[in-house]
Amino acid sequence: MVAIAGILGNIVGYWFGAKSGYYLYNKEDSFWFKKKYLVQSKDFFERHGGRAIIFARFLPIFRTFAPIVAGIVTMERKKFMFYNVVSSFVWSFTLIFAGHYLYGFLLENYQIDLKEHIEIIVIVLVLLTLSPVVFKLAKKSNSTNE
Repeated sequence: MVAIAGILGNIVGYWFGAKSGYYLYNKEDSFWFKKKYLVQSKDFFERHGGRAIIFARFLPIFRTFAPIVAGIVTMERKKFMFYNVVSSFVWSFTLIFAGHYLYGFLLENYQIDLKEHIEIIVIVLVLLTLSPVVFKLAKKSNSTNE
């Protein structure tokens, strides 16, 4: 059910992006919006579309926006659906089985009940999954400032 919910969520995001994309292509540049970013996104999805959908599934904030951007830049629907289904099943099974076996392992070997520390675990997981992106952005901004 988790995988199916992920698939349906991404389908809705792709549909929303596909339906609103024409508006963005006709929109004038503003402080918040630059058309060049749309063109860069289209180039990115043409080169890395499948990998972007798969890796975005594992990154909390990007997971929300990747299917929308894929729809906006009109990523091929069949390609999107294939990677959407694959990434959803990989992500959901990895998440569920890792949680199940990690809980049993830590409880049995170290008497640590993960249910007592769930808030801290969620915060740490979000920070860990976002850290590569933050480091890359920081590295990129340092290289442009030099």
